[in-house]
Amino acid sequence: MVLEGFVSHDTVGDLRLVPGIRVGSERYGIGIHNNRPKLCEYLTRKLVKFVNEKWDQAFRDNLPNVSAADRKPNSAMLDPCEQPAAG
Repeated sequence: MVLEGFVSHDTVGDLRLVPGIRVGSERYGIGIHNNRPKLCEYLTRKLVKFVNEKWDQAFRDNLPNVSAADRKPNSAMLDPCEQPAAG
């Protein structure tokens, strides 16, 4: 999807993608210290809200020439926050 974004904003027209190429799922993360469970929970709530309420419009606004089909993350599949180690 990142490459498609570059191509969609190419004003010169010298960038192209090979048709039909898809490279697996894209995983991203936010790195925070393991002793910040409340921050992790807060960020998770914000991400879920964004994906559920604003993702579609943000995708259209930022990647207008890229198909959104099968691109939306599943907010129910976010990795859970790790609990701080005892000690």
